Amino acid sequence: MKTGKYLLAIVVMIVAAVGFIVSAVVHVAALCGIALFAEMPWFLHIGIFVVWLPAMLSYNALVDGIGMNNKESWRIAMRGCPQWMRYAYTGLFAYAIVNFLLFMLQSPGKHPAPALVTRGFSGHWLVFYFAAFAICYSYIRVQQHDQRPHCKNGHPASPSAKFCQECGAEIEYNPIR
Repeated sequence: MKTGKYLLAIVVMIVAAVGFIVSAVVHVAALCGIALFAEMPWFLHIGIFVVWLPAMLSYNALVDGIGMNNKESWRIAMRGCPQWMRYAYTGLFAYAIVNFLLFMLQSPGKHPAPALVTRGFSGHWLVFYFAAFAICYSYIRVQQHDQRPHCKNGHPASPSAKFCQECGAEIEYNPIR
């Protein structure tokens, strides 16, 4: 039987996918000088919070209490994602930074063109919606396959552990494929 968190992750993943697709359409249109939803882009802003808060619940379950400041936490949280998805997130993150810097350089004065503003925001929407999708996808896959790390002697370990707390053996890390 699936838990409430599992079912919530499925719903959030679907909503995040829709948000990502709409954001991508809005972003491409803005690159072409067309400001879709120029007067009312706020539903995409609000949508980020709708998917992000439940995605963080899934993230916390995936990292198993090691905390968000741990260098390995993102790798651990994304262990249920295929490699292309992890690379796509990294690429989108870098693109959002470059897109925002270009937006800042191209903004003339106090009132930039609506398409330029939409492009500036939509780059961030892409990252947040994709990240929420990827986190929920990873959570679902980990729940389906229950791939907890373990040492060579079979002892279960925390996803962030390098060595077994029980016997000191090296932890085997096998991301879900």
